[in-house]
Amino acid sequence: MNKIIFRSLATTLALITLVFYLSSGYGAGLTAWVSFGIWLLYTFVNVFSVAKNKQWWLFAVRFVAWCVLWANLYFIHQNYAYTMREQANQIVQQIEQYHAKHGEYPPRDTLNLPRRMLYWRGNTPETKNEAHLMYRDNVMMFDEHVYDFKTKQWAYRPD
Repeated sequence: MNKIIFRSLATTLALITLVFYLSSGYGAGLTAWVSFGIWLLYTFVNVFSVAKNKQWWLFAVRFVAWCVLWANLYFIHQNYAYTMREQANQIVQQIEQYHAKHGEYPPRDTLNLPRRMLYWRGNTPETKNEAHLMYRDNVMMFDEHVYDFKTKQWAYRPD
């Protein structure tokens, strides 16, 4: 009996570790939600198994462990979002200071951009006074946060 409980808890901890590893990076928040759906299915099946074997405490331990995992992932991705927005706002200030001083937007190589951030400016005389700054959302990998230099606001563009 104890061997079964240990194997069950070890499997749960291994799955939690795997999900945490796969979904803690930038752009991998979707992995957490997919794993959440799989976990819900697993929990639904497990409730009937627990009811049959009368081991509610085992279910409670698993449930708490998974809830702690998703709470951690949520706060990790909130921290990523906050950090990325702060870096982006610093880049925006650099770009606007350069624009105010020189009358045009800076070339890309003069900015210290993070790896996940894109910046480009117009190359033709008609688009010379246009600049674009964007970065990908940390949860949905195809969604973007784009800064509009005319309105001086961030816009969220879903896929």
